[in-house]
Amino acid sequence: MGLKSKDNHVIYQSWAAFCANIPNIILGVSVAWNGAYLPKFKTDECPLNDGKLTDSQIGSIAGIGAIGCVFGNLLSGWLSERFGRKTTLVLVGIPQLISWIILLTNDYFITIIGRAVLGIVAGFSFVVTPVFVAEISDDEHRGIFGSFLSLSCNLGILLGFLLINFLDYDSVNRVMVGFSILYFLGILSVHESPVWYMLKDRKEDAVKANFYYKGNTDAVTLQTKELNKTDVTNKNEIQKFKFKDFYSKSTRKGVILSLILITFPMVSGTMVLVNYSVKIFDEASSNVTSIVSSMIVALIQLIGSYFATLLVEKLGRKTLLIISSFGSFLSLTVMGSYYYLKSIHVDVTQFNILPLISFSVLVLFSAVGLAGIPFVVIAELVPQRMRGPMFTMCLVFFSCVVAGVMTSFMPMVELLGMHGYIWLYAVLSIITCTFTMIFIPETRKKPEEIETKT
Repeated sequence: MGLKSKDNHVIYQSWAAFCANIPNIILGVSVAWNGAYLPKFKTDECPLNDGKLTDSQIGSIAGIGAIGCVFGNLLSGWLSERFGRKTTLVLVGIPQLISWIILLTNDYFITIIGRAVLGIVAGFSFVVTPVFVAEISDDEHRGIFGSFLSLSCNLGILLGFLLINFLDYDSVNRVMVGFSILYFLGILSVHESPVWYMLKDRKEDAVKANFYYKGNTDAVTLQTKELNKTDVTNKNEIQKFKFKDFYSKSTRKGVILSLILITFPMVSGTMVLVNYSVKIFDEASSNVTSIVSSMIVALIQLIGSYFATLLVEKLGRKTLLIISSFGSFLSLTVMGSYYYLKSIHVDVTQFNILPLISFSVLVLFSAVGLAGIPFVVIAELVPQRMRGPMFTMCLVFFSCVVAGVMTSFMPMVELLGMHGYIWLYAVLSIITCTFTMIFIPETRKKPEEIETKT
């Protein structure tokens, strides 16, 4: 199998985790696409053949991806259990490639379809990737590789703004067609999850895949025993998952915490604010151009997610979530105060760099914890027999929330003002911080699944 050193397993785990997260890099580009092009769609610079779009049409483009994500969430759990994690990830590449190709038509209704298909891809990736990465990773590196999801999205956002700054609309879409093709080459090179093989009673394949990822015969022997144990205790329960699995009090608590955790990436407002970053910076009247400001924010967000991969095993999941949510609260409070003073016609010219600074601090804190750590914790919080269904349930709920938030941005800003909208997320952030301190358990260096204690 080509393994010369017991340390090679880390390389194979890293490569598999990276390849599985390429769709999330492409998703990040899609977020930058929203942030840069949605404001243009209202102007004479609209690249679509239909000309300037209305607020309603723009809201449809912004929100349709999240609606598509719901369908991806629902289908991906079943496909990954039936055909395997790798096979499902390979299948993700087909609609991903199609979506960027059809965006080249520059037609409004075709653009809606393309964005919906990209949402379906995101729905698949968000369910399958965390499960696949958790199953191929050892306990020592699982938190780091689990953080790749957030890191990949943020890398994609930065890449997207860079492409948009230097290329025209059609060229950006063509580049992403190329990226989608490269994804096929990468994901085809990885091995299937050994856990999935074992659950399908393919023990020989499971041992080979486990040897590939774990790196030495001692690990294989140990992991095979663990897989055999899993096979006896959990295999039938996974294949015959029923709602009676929720009857356990500790399991119910894990499910409730997971449904709450999955909303954490939204509570800082970073997701929606980055999607509308150009509009936000336009309203700030800063001396720095909106696109450049968005690129700076994306770079800082990437740095924050990188630090998350370094700190997740040192400080722990819970500590990072607390730091992240409290830091988000402070930066949102400052950012909202600037827009409030501007709304009551206070001269804030000498402070017009403040939105860029506070937004940058916000995405840094969010990237360190709220953006990615919840996906790691959920994978460790629920029993293995429920991991696939649980991710599906959580992400369907998450996608519905995202759809509502993305489509309601314009009306909510009209109702509350930019300052009120930002302060709303400040309140949600401090609530999240308090909730985490009281209710969220620490899962660092715990077995692959833990039982939540009452």
